Amino acid sequence: METDGNEHNTTALLDSGASENFVNKAYTEANDIPMQQKATPRQILTVDESEVTSGLVTHDAQVHLTINHHEEDIQLHCITIANAPNILGLPWLKLHDLVIGWKNHTVKFHLDHCAEKCLPSLPRANTAPEEKATEQYYRETPENWEIGETDPW
Repeated sequence: METDGNEHNTTALLDSGASENFVNKAYTEANDIPMQQKATPRQILTVDESEVTSGLVTHDAQVHLTINHHEEDIQLHCITIANAPNILGLPWLKLHDLVIGWKNHTVKFHLDHCAEKCLPSLPRANTAPEEKATEQYYRETPENWEIGETDPW
């Protein structure tokens, strides 16, 4: 996360039950992340329909978010959060339509939206002309590999 040229290494909870994207107000204060006052304070309700403990949301933080090669500017509502510095909620999850690998704790961005707006460049694969690849394949077959080799290319 970056604001005014200052980088902040942090974590975020991905929460499909959160109606918005949030940053912990104490985290913003401790890290000198600028907050902007909202024109109209907003009420945020928890899952049991009670108001969040910090009351009305009166401030937002505009930050530059980087997750590996994924980059974007995002507005986060400042609230009191008990166990996470940031929450990326349903609006963010719907926008990016992530592929989540639950077993390996991975997140993949794959939508055209990300390719056009969030990724500085698309991953590239190196290719070889078919005749060269075929020649290499037939020249180096598994029975010709020396002990210890795992990849003939």
